[in-house]
Amino acid sequence: MSTVADFPLASNDELDLAFNHLQEAFYRLQDVSTGWTAVEVKSHLGQRYLRVSRQLVAPDSIADQEDNSVVHEFEEDDPEALQNPVATSRVPRVDYDVILSPIYRVPVVYFRLRDATVRNENPIDTVFRYIVPHDHHHEVKVVGIVGGITMTDHPIEGTPAFFVHPCNTAEALHHAAEQTTALTPLQYLQLWMGIVGPVVGLYIPTVLALKLEGLEQDS
Repeated sequence: MSTVADFPLASNDELDLAFNHLQEAFYRLQDVSTGWTAVEVKSHLGQRYLRVSRQLVAPDSIADQEDNSVVHEFEEDDPEALQNPVATSRVPRVDYDVILSPIYRVPVVYFRLRDATVRNENPIDTVFRYIVPHDHHHEVKVVGIVGGITMTDHPIEGTPAFFVHPCNTAEALHHAAEQTTALTPLQYLQLWMGIVGPVVGLYIPTVLALKLEGLEQDS
């Protein structure tokens, strides 16, 4: 079984192998309780990357305000929409794109909110309300070991997206691996996701991790 040749750095081929394993395991599992709604290996001009979509729950503290703000918006802008409230009900989600950085040679996560209620606030504040778990707020704001969250252009699609800066990722991977650096591409992706993922709510669900373990043993 092949291992990542230049750990903690990765190659496109190594990540592509890991992405395919994760996609296969997700669709074999067919378990909606994971909260993940899609796992897709995408390709653009020869660049392959991973997209994970996850359903979000609106923060409890703003649920009532969201309902009121939606009604208020309809009253002002679309009175007829009040006759069909079901059509306006949308479940917020986040799309995570995992892409290899050609400079840092580590995976980078870019993410965007979909159908989220946005207040009159800085976009990063919306991200903190919906995406960043409360116990990671301070770590992200002070640019901890996983780097800070910044808005930039998506490197493939060219549209605005948030991302976790990879400046400290290689060092974090090295420390997390301890004495074990002979990792398969899938193990590498799981390690990376265990370091960077938690600050933006990107966890591999337990049932999916078990499925991945069995899948890799069979390969």
